Amino acid sequence: MKLEIYEKNGTTLENIQKYENEFNISLPDEYKKFLVEQNGGEANMRQYIKPIFIEGFSGDKLSICEFSSIENIFKYLKESIEVYKENPESLHLNMELFKLNHLLIAQTYGDWQLSICFKGENRGKVYYSDLLSDIDEEIMLVSNNFYEFINGFEYIKEEDEECYWN
Repeated sequence: MKLEIYEKNGTTLENIQKYENEFNISLPDEYKKFLVEQNGGEANMRQYIKPIFIEGFSGDKLSICEFSSIENIFKYLKESIEVYKENPESLHLNMELFKLNHLLIAQTYGDWQLSICFKGENRGKVYYSDLLSDIDEEIMLVSNNFYEFINGFEYIKEEDEECYWN
């Protein structure tokens, strides 16, 4: 079942390419298609995904709060780069992930973020990371590609509703 997202505000390929050129990256095609159609938005919180592999994950499901628009992804990345330039010792998840060829694309309920790898052998894979932990220890594979990720959602049953808070 495909994830339901509200506030659909698609973007253009030209807009995506502008950011790709500015940051010298190439986003996976599946994710670009999503941005053209959706470009962020609030997710239906009664849906969850069963991650294919999250070692140490406390629950068996996770629920997405919202996806970031292409403009917000790169706005926050620019801010993180500026902070990093001023103080390279500062830990900022966005910059740490970028150095690992990841971009933050969504947030879950709680202190977790989802990222997509844009370069290398893991290009296109979706990961889960804890905002409050060391990035080297807390980056976990959720899905092998964005298509599998976005189509891997299910509805939470009424009696099972508390599960999405895990």
